[in-house]
Amino acid sequence: MFVACAEFDRVLRARRGGWGICSCPMTTMHSGGFGDFSQDQMPVEQRTSVLAILALILSLLGLCVPGFGLLGLAFGILAMVFISGSNGRLSGRGLAAAGIVFGLFVSVIWTALFVGAKKVADVFGTQIVAPADATMKAMESGDWKTARAGLVSSTADKLTDADFEVFRKAYQDKLGNYQSAPTGFMEFLSQISEMGPAMSKFQNNNSGLIPIPMTFSKGKAVIALQVNPQGGRATSGGNAVPVTNIQLMMRDGTTVTLYDPDNRPLPAPSDGAAPTKPELPEGDKPAPDAPKEASPK
Repeated sequence: MFVACAEFDRVLRARRGGWGICSCPMTTMHSGGFGDFSQDQMPVEQRTSVLAILALILSLLGLCVPGFGLLGLAFGILAMVFISGSNGRLSGRGLAAAGIVFGLFVSVIWTALFVGAKKVADVFGTQIVAPADATMKAMESGDWKTARAGLVSSTADKLTDADFEVFRKAYQDKLGNYQSAPTGFMEFLSQISEMGPAMSKFQNNNSGLIPIPMTFSKGKAVIALQVNPQGGRATSGGNAVPVTNIQLMMRDGTTVTLYDPDNRPLPAPSDGAAPTKPELPEGDKPAPDAPKEASPK
């Protein structure tokens, strides 16, 4: 509009000897001695992009809250796009760039943590929880051969069928029949929180016990797997951890141990005589009392 007005005024000036009639005040703007600006050259007030500020804030919060780093990264990219197309009306490129870099860094850290946690959970489930579940189900059904396969050979060779029966009867009297173990990491954490008092006994555990919450028909209990600190493999082979003993801990603090040398059923003798406790090894026998010296008269 202003260009047309100026052109019309120029034509009239040429015809009237220099006099024009267009007096549109918006054709040219005066800056009071600092130069003339056309409309598209007017200086505008610059402000900081809100998206750039949010990008940096969200990226910093991403250190504590998973996912916020990705939001900071996305907001930083959007801020860069809007700043580039603002013709100088928006500032904050530095804030947006910081949000992008920091958001990317935080997102990579959280991703690595999640991937590592998933791998640990998978190993825990396949090498610890699943074999323990199979061993408990075998004992519940009376399959002593399969139950022995979940233990290291040094323990499996010492256990008799009577040992397994005593262990099964002890936990069935209190908890009923065995049902299941946690099937996922979230279920594992949920059952750990339910068994808080029993699980607290395993804090600062230095005895090589791995606690696993398990479900029985009358409630829940904690199965503690005693692992061989020197390594080795279970009798069944594979990647299962080398379990040397199993202890069951109930909510009231009562414990039942699978292999308890101090509380094992005595083997029945073949001749029908009364059972006797096995002889102690020679090195474990107590030394005979020394003869008393005669006192001098």
